[in-house]
Amino acid sequence: MKGRPRICVVGLSPGLTPIANIIRLLSSIANTVHVLIPGLDIGNLGQFPNLHATAIRHRNVSNVLLRIINNLAMQMRVTIRALRLAKHVDMFLFTIGGETLLLPMIALKLSGNTIAFMPGGNAVQVAQSKNDRFTRIIAAVMNIVLGLSMKIILYSKQMMKESPFNRHSKKVLIAHEHFVDFSVFFRTSRIVERLDQIGFIGRLSSEKGVIPLIDAISLILDSGKPIRVIVVGDGPLFDEAKQRVLDHGIDSFVTFTGRVPHIQIAPILNSLKLLVVPSKTEGLPNVLLEAMACGTPILASRVGSISDFIADAHTGFIITSTAPRGLANQICSLLKDPELLELVSEHAMKFVRQDFDFATTARKWKSVISSVILNP
Repeated sequence: MKGRPRICVVGLSPGLTPIANIIRLLSSIANTVHVLIPGLDIGNLGQFPNLHATAIRHRNVSNVLLRIINNLAMQMRVTIRALRLAKHVDMFLFTIGGETLLLPMIALKLSGNTIAFMPGGNAVQVAQSKNDRFTRIIAAVMNIVLGLSMKIILYSKQMMKESPFNRHSKKVLIAHEHFVDFSVFFRTSRIVERLDQIGFIGRLSSEKGVIPLIDAISLILDSGKPIRVIVVGDGPLFDEAKQRVLDHGIDSFVTFTGRVPHIQIAPILNSLKLLVVPSKTEGLPNVLLEAMACGTPILASRVGSISDFIADAHTGFIITSTAPRGLANQICSLLKDPELLELVSEHAMKFVRQDFDFATTARKWKSVISSVILNP
């Protein structure tokens, strides 16, 4: 490969932050970056002279037949644009949501293009956690995507042990798109100066464990521990979560903010003694790293890449049980030990500043991209 690479990013829009991170990283190391992501608000990607983003129409509908037709039409549009770009691109990076774009991936593979796939998490585990009736189909599609990909880029070695990735270990490269803006995310108050307030920040969906967390909060308040709780985010379980709080009679202790601008996350994190992430499946949530930068201790499930980045009782805490009673007991135990929380806060801040600045992440990606293009 002579000079800087030319890359095309293909996926489905899961939200702006992870895609924006990938675009910013690639723009710093590539000659040109093309973006084919249906449904993405390309106006919010940022201004980079080498970025070429194409708006692709796509909308979700409730009718199953119309959804299938719309999806096929969207995949055709992506395929046509990708094939037109092929002679101007050194590699196609299928990223978050890319596992559903079989048609463009097959077309690019048949035309001899270099393809890499970077999943945002484990779609099979997500389907299993929801008891999705299409889990077997999702698993079959994922295996086809992994088979078509020349390289698979995972967040951590821990993800490589999960099915179905473990069957393709020879193709795996390790990298993540995460970095923290330390001019925004930094500690403004020590743990001992904060109120007994815990938080949940993320999508309100079944695989994120928000309902068991609300049940755990009810048990904590029933025990006489006067904690405050803030729930940040939106999702399919938003109304159910609010109703659960009302049913428990704890609405005066729990605040729902809905979705908030990213810039407002830092002050929220700095108000928490503990951020709880009781997910059934994850990749590597950016909010974990942002919490570390703010000195906010994290209590998270041992799923996805989380255990590769959280050393229990050193840079955070691993949940021992996601059942409401076990979760309640662990939260109470940690809130009773502010000295330990303070120590973990210090260790987490040092860890995230060493490994998750932009320059360090960009260097890792430069090496990964070279490996994909030179050794497909």
